[in-house]
Amino acid sequence: MRSAIHIMMFGMLAWAAMPETASAQIMRGSVMQGLHKSDVETIQPMIRDMLDNDEVGATRPWSSQSGNHGEIRLVKGGKLAGMDTGRVRITVVVNERRTRTFTFRYKQDAEGGWRTVG
Repeated sequence: MRSAIHIMMFGMLAWAAMPETASAQIMRGSVMQGLHKSDVETIQPMIRDMLDNDEVGATRPWSSQSGNHGEIRLVKGGKLAGMDTGRVRITVVVNERRTRTFTFRYKQDAEGGWRTVG
């Protein structure tokens, strides 16, 4: 029984460590954190646009149909900084009392898309 649990946990950790598109990683992390699909659908295009067009330190507010809201901040990198990497911090306010913060690192791929690397 213990071996089966360890194998299952290893599989989950390996799956979580794989690089993915920004949307896939945010969606997977969001499901675990209790975010709504509409939150993820709102945040995804904003992150891509920030990494392409904003300066480091820029913030953008967001709110979704779920009632959740927050802020996205470009912490490091992005195209305007002359970098093919970036770091974005997402702040989420749920039920006006609970705040969560996620930080994701991104790398631009050969086609110009942004993929999470951690």
